[in-house]
Amino acid sequence: MALIKGCTNIECGQKHKEVKFKEDDLFCPKCGKELSYVCGKCFTPLEAAAKRCPKCQQKVDDRKAKVKAGASAVAGAAKVAAPVVVAVADIPGIGKVAKPIAAVAKKLPGGKK
Repeated sequence: MALIKGCTNIECGQKHKEVKFKEDDLFCPKCGKELSYVCGKCFTPLEAAAKRCPKCQQKVDDRKAKVKAGASAVAGAAKVAAPVVVAVADIPGIGKVAKPIAAVAKKLPGGKK
């Protein structure tokens, strides 16, 4: 996401419509105020050349952490389930009854080849 410029004049319609301007635009075409860098999510004026304000950045970071935690939980569950599936694949005659399951079980970590 690139840096976004916007009008920060509270009386300007461009601010209320959250109109985004190009990097090389310097002034608002409606009110003439100098454009500032704004948060790409909530349109809050930014002090530094950041893409998001601290509040929106924290939300993004929290969401990323939640996704990472969920992925770790899924990976952990797969490690726990793999031996069970492998054990089922070792039952005599299971290949005839559930050949696709046995094929998948053999591909899992710890599966017999």
